[in-house]
Amino acid sequence: MEGGDGENYQNKPRCYHAAPWTRTLLPESERLAPLVDGLEKDLPPGEHLVALFRPFLEHLAASNLSPKTIQKHVDNTWVLGGEIITELNYTPSLRKAPVEKILADMIKDGGPILHHGDSEEQQRSFESTCRKLWRFLNPSRG
Repeated sequence: MEGGDGENYQNKPRCYHAAPWTRTLLPESERLAPLVDGLEKDLPPGEHLVALFRPFLEHLAASNLSPKTIQKHVDNTWVLGGEIITELNYTPSLRKAPVEKILADMIKDGGPILHHGDSEEQQRSFESTCRKLWRFLNPSRG
């Protein structure tokens, strides 16, 4: 039995272990291609985004969220990466800015409007992930 304070009945801290499917959440370099749409100039920022996303995705995988909820956040994270790469292509001057700043600017207010969003529900889900990622990256700011 577990209390609400994160400890089990033996007063030992609850341990979170990454789910066995964690590796499927984290793309290998060959799986990065859909994120960067095959443009050579998009590979460096795309790889940087993957490095920034990795701790967040590992945190999600080790959380007590349901696999379905985790997968939704993972999917939304890759959509965010695609949105950032799209923005870099629409606004070439952004390529001079650090990827961390671009990411922070895009998610600090809940994320961008999806270029290819199908519904308000999808947009709300995406914004939820952006807010969760913002809190993860900025624990003192909330």
